[in-house]
Amino acid sequence: MKSKYLSLLAAIIFLASSGAYADWLDSDGILRKDDGRFSLMNQSDALKSCPPGTHLPTIRELASLSQASGAKGILEVDPSDPFSTPYRYKRVSAVNANGARDEFNFSSADYVRPSGDLGHSSFWSSSERLGVSGYSFVLDGASGDVAWTAPGVIFVAVRCVADQ
Repeated sequence: MKSKYLSLLAAIIFLASSGAYADWLDSDGILRKDDGRFSLMNQSDALKSCPPGTHLPTIRELASLSQASGAKGILEVDPSDPFSTPYRYKRVSAVNANGARDEFNFSSADYVRPSGDLGHSSFWSSSERLGVSGYSFVLDGASGDVAWTAPGVIFVAVRCVADQ
């Protein structure tokens, strides 16, 4: 009986170490479980989840994906009037995982919701709200909008992008 359990344990260890239960990236860069469901996690784990050669995108990179799907997208802050936010835009003030500050105006107006999974989930960024530690930005695939979340209260999908 003991050898039967040891054999079963050895098989489980082999499967786990061979990657049979590992998450994988689909063609859109979305991290998925073996059964095809999104890998949902908090932002702290998401920061460590992208495989070599990819990374968790900044909020600007995710906003650019939204812009590629029709959103008015990113409008740089006017240095001559840094406190002005154009109509239908909102200010995004972020600090990226590398410590770089990033501020821009963003509008999801005219966004065309992607078909399939991309239009049904939110995706983590590696960016946090400027001046508010732990509040991280996400991109909502349904609306194309960017938003921030409170620390540890949400589990969101991960979309990795290729390193440049």
